[in-house]
Amino acid sequence: MIDSTRDDEEKLRAITNSALDAVILMDSDGNIAFWNPAAERLFGYSEGEALGQNARDLLMPERFRARYDKGFEAFRRSGTGAIVGKVVELSAKHKGGHEVPVDLAVSSICVEGAFWASAIVRDISERQQAARALEASEARYRRLFEAAKDGILILDADSGKIVDVNPFLVKLT
Repeated sequence: MIDSTRDDEEKLRAITNSALDAVILMDSDGNIAFWNPAAERLFGYSEGEALGQNARDLLMPERFRARYDKGFEAFRRSGTGAIVGKVVELSAKHKGGHEVPVDLAVSSICVEGAFWASAIVRDISERQQAARALEASEARYRRLFEAAKDGILILDADSGKIVDVNPFLVKLT
């Protein structure tokens, strides 16, 4: 039995150590009880620096703390809350003081009658940068489309229906 438990722990450690996303476990007081290497890379704190620290104080930007406190108290009582069982997009605080945009997925775990939180955290900086670049590109396209001195008609390739026309074509027709 002991060997099986040790083997299971080694497998779990191997899985969490190889995960690309941060895996964090918080006890019922909000203190960090587990911190994987991806969490180290994302937040800048080593495992030794993070373990035992209060997650709110370590990772939560000041402007979110009042809402967090209210939600965490409800979580401690019931193991449920507004973000439990969902993926939410928010900002977290890096060791260097800057904020990092993240997706956060929180689950509750009952440990000896108390609710602990398991969090999977993904850095979404690149995704947000790509979205901003796409928005900028679409805005440039729209300005060119609207300002063109040639009539432009866009058709849906499948249906053949008109999708868009620019102002110059409207004037021509």
